[in-house]
Amino acid sequence: MPSEAKELFFFDRHWNRGPEWYSRFFQGCPPGKICGEATPGYFNHPDAPARINALIPDVKLIFIFRNPIERTVSLYFHMRALGKTRLPFEEALQRFPNLIDEGLYHHHLMRFERLFGRKALLPLIAENVRATGPDGLAPLFRFLNVDDRFRPPSFHERTYERREPRGHLLAKAAFRVATALRDMGLHKLTDAIKSGGAERLVFKGRPIKKFTMDTATAERLRAVYREDARRLGDYLQQDLTTLWNLEPD
Repeated sequence: MPSEAKELFFFDRHWNRGPEWYSRFFQGCPPGKICGEATPGYFNHPDAPARINALIPDVKLIFIFRNPIERTVSLYFHMRALGKTRLPFEEALQRFPNLIDEGLYHHHLMRFERLFGRKALLPLIAENVRATGPDGLAPLFRFLNVDDRFRPPSFHERTYERREPRGHLLAKAAFRVATALRDMGLHKLTDAIKSGGAERLVFKGRPIKKFTMDTATAERLRAVYREDARRLGDYLQQDLTTLWNLEPD
């Protein structure tokens, strides 16, 4: 994986920079080694599947799905942390269709299958992996043709917690500065600024542990995701509507 950044945004934001820009992130990968990157935004981007297919037709694609309502809430708080919105949750759902669209897993997965075929795709359910523990990653390693006995020591580490910014404008400015630095290729400088304590200036001290949405909104989201989750469950031969509590109350 690129050491500079987890998400490269090439097939959505930076496609016009060309394949040479993208390939430089993998220059340190020795011949014969498996390499890749992780940019969630590719999943529902209208052009990403065709762009990936044009540049890397023999790619292997890994998708990790979790309860789509929890994903919607997580994305909402992520947008708040970046200063992209300060609207209440229910109003944000109306203002930003992407909050819901990214959770239509089966719909978007089929866009990739039509181009790459089923054998090139590995859909994983996050709840299954968590329930199984590190052994739940063995299918992923076999899919990549690497040692499936490997167990990452960081499996149980939390890498992200919901944080509330101290102010909307402050979060917005911090996000713009970080984006500008990354766009200039200064990923290490961005990381150094974060590790130097900048996050403590932007975000409140305590992470957000609980979030409760009103009953009507919860039922509306269950109704939105129910059929798509049923289709994904049929595809994976698992009852996801029950696992994700998407049946009506």
